[in-house]
Amino acid sequence: MSTTAWKETSYDDTYSDTLRSLQRRQFDDPTFTLDDAKGQLKHLYINDGNNWVGRGELQDIIVQAMIDAYESYINRRESSS
Repeated sequence: MSTTAWKETSYDDTYSDTLRSLQRRQFDDPTFTLDDAKGQLKHLYINDGNNWVGRGELQDIIVQAMIDAYESYINRRESSS
């Protein structure tokens, strides 16, 4: 494995898992709204900015992948409305 392959794998796995989780929640939980997803995204933005403990490169990749998945999910839902 190359020295950067683990980064791509971590990002791709987290992005896919997060997006799948959001889609499953939308299907399984009729009370889950677009505003709920936006609220969670807001907290992810805050978490991303709170790097005062030095979470490390892997955690940075995971947080970014989750943010990207939430943004994608929200954009798709807004586009389909």
